[in-house]
Amino acid sequence: MGIGRTYSAQITGTSACIVRVEVTISKGLNSITLVGMGDKAVQESIERISSALVQSGIKSPRTMGARIVISLAPSEIRKTGTGFDLPILIAYLLAARLIPNSSSVSKTIFIGEVGLDGSILPTLGILPKAIAARSNGFETIIAPPENACEANHIPDISICEAHNVQEVIDHFKGKVTLIPLVRSKQASSYRNFSVTLNDIKGNPLACRVLEIAATGRHNLLLFGEPGGGKTLMASAIPSILPPLSHAESLEVTSLHSIAGHTVQDLIRFPPFRNPHHTSSYTSIIGGGIVLRPGEISLAHNGVLFMDEFPLFGKRVINTLREPLESQNVTIARSSGNATFPADFMLVAAMNPLDNQKKNEHKAISSAILDRFDLSLEIPRTSYRSLLTEKAHTTSESVLERVITARTFAKASRLILTPINSRIKSTDIQKYCNISPATSQCMQDISDKLNLSLRGVIKSLRVARTIADLEQSSSIEKEHLYEALSLRSSNSP
Repeated sequence: MGIGRTYSAQITGTSACIVRVEVTISKGLNSITLVGMGDKAVQESIERISSALVQSGIKSPRTMGARIVISLAPSEIRKTGTGFDLPILIAYLLAARLIPNSSSVSKTIFIGEVGLDGSILPTLGILPKAIAARSNGFETIIAPPENACEANHIPDISICEAHNVQEVIDHFKGKVTLIPLVRSKQASSYRNFSVTLNDIKGNPLACRVLEIAATGRHNLLLFGEPGGGKTLMASAIPSILPPLSHAESLEVTSLHSIAGHTVQDLIRFPPFRNPHHTSSYTSIIGGGIVLRPGEISLAHNGVLFMDEFPLFGKRVINTLREPLESQNVTIARSSGNATFPADFMLVAAMNPLDNQKKNEHKAISSAILDRFDLSLEIPRTSYRSLLTEKAHTTSESVLERVITARTFAKASRLILTPINSRIKSTDIQKYCNISPATSQCMQDISDKLNLSLRGVIKSLRVARTIADLEQSSSIEKEHLYEALSLRSSNSP
């Protein structure tokens, strides 16, 4: 009878590529063939589509008495998920000449799973798919209502929500018009935190360390007896982190979209991920049959808090070494490879080492401990402190100092991203301006403490952050002393 062609998109790592969907109907034995590297969920789309069409009063493809071929191109890319249901259905209707083939169809991206009753259901990764659609010159996306709001954050492309198959059919028949969503120009600035620095009492040093860690996005190890407030302090960190830039928001939101989280608005503030120590290796690092980001990628541009750190297991903890250095993680599986960003601030909490817990602590190697820029012992807070002492500082005042320090770093060193923990080792001399006297001091202390080269570099990065908080262009001795005291004298 003819050929129908529509377009959709497939997630590939952290981005998406355009997929051309073609359906041909010709004379021959009654059969339906799907080609183009589709997984089981894609293969099953034929059954969902057949039922949905019958519910919409249209003859099922299985009763056409013709040979139907469905092609998903490019064929070398593996197609996964249920999001191809809608584009296959529309391509079939075009091939069967049940809806007119217009120029608007070729400029539209179709995304959505089709329910047996004809409803259009949400799918994964709508945000990167919308970015790919805009980049490739498409004008419209038709998507499920649950996904449409998320896609609507991408400018210069119209987003139309469709609740069921009949609405899409009537739209292209000219019976109704799917109206593009109105794009909101007002970004939400509301921040609500269950824990802030206002809740920390009797420990001004902890507030100081959290301020330094937040300013330079330094990895932080908190240790001490149970009940000292380690979890409380870690949970207060989001309240002193500056909001994400627009580019960072898109990147973070895309990762959560790929992971299957329904996102109604862009994630505008650094994420805080707190996985339980019983979480699987795949849920932390990423992977699965369909490759998806894990917790370390969902914490990208934010905080990954690992409470009861040793209980996560040796395999998980050792795997953190690569992303902590390279800020990304590469996952290789039989189904393919994917690289996800993983630029997170690691905050770990654990009890101090003792004979009873020695086996638990064997999971933590010296190489992992060496990757913490800051470490702090948290003593138990007395009952008197809780009743009589006021908060040492507030999140509002610390956030202001953090933003000021980062602004100073950006302006004084002419750098785009003022995150001192990410200063490359080759740029230490360039960005960590240190006097000869301070340099000699660093040499003497590193020899005494037997610091590794990584330890020296990390100490200089922390000292650079402390100097930025005081808006000092050079690292002075007092900055260095504080940085070293927070790294070396406190260890579990």
